[in-house]
Amino acid sequence: VGMQPPIFAAGSAAVTASAVGARGTAATATAIGLAPNSVRTCPQMHPLRAELNQSHETNCDECHEEQDRGDQVYRCDACDFDVCSSCIRLTSFIDEPAYGGTMSWKNFLVNEPIVDSQGLLAGPWGDALRAAVLYEVRQPSWPQEERFLGDRNGPGGQVIAFLEAKGFGMFEATAEHTENVLRENPHMLRG
Repeated sequence: VGMQPPIFAAGSAAVTASAVGARGTAATATAIGLAPNSVRTCPQMHPLRAELNQSHETNCDECHEEQDRGDQVYRCDACDFDVCSSCIRLTSFIDEPAYGGTMSWKNFLVNEPIVDSQGLLAGPWGDALRAAVLYEVRQPSWPQEERFLGDRNGPGGQVIAFLEAKGFGMFEATAEHTENVLRENPHMLRG
């Protein structure tokens, strides 16, 4: 039994047909200016649903900006995850294709991280951090990219923020250590 190909992938996280159970996700994608086959998801891969903010205490989980009552937000009720109308149009580093394929890092960053004998993240989480640091090295103008401006994290920071959002916050210090070691040891970026 092979892996089911993603049906929603253009510019955002790939989501399989079984993961898209919410009504109106294609309409939401169209309404926000994405192709109908583009569906943004929360870290747990639930499709985000467009709604008007009903609370005075909602912050975007990507840029951390406070959202006013009545603002358009994109929400996952199951995870209490909100994205503002500005961030919904931007991709995160974890939405980038992983391992030279078509599936995003989000598809591979599902299990608890592995820590190697040197105290560094290994497996997909370590690979994602390596790819993020390599991106920063190869794209020195990355801080000017819209998806990394303001309070949004850089590529490595977005991987670490996703780690925390997935419920693996106990590995945050290890992830930060891994990111720093990779920056200080460019030879470790090969492979």
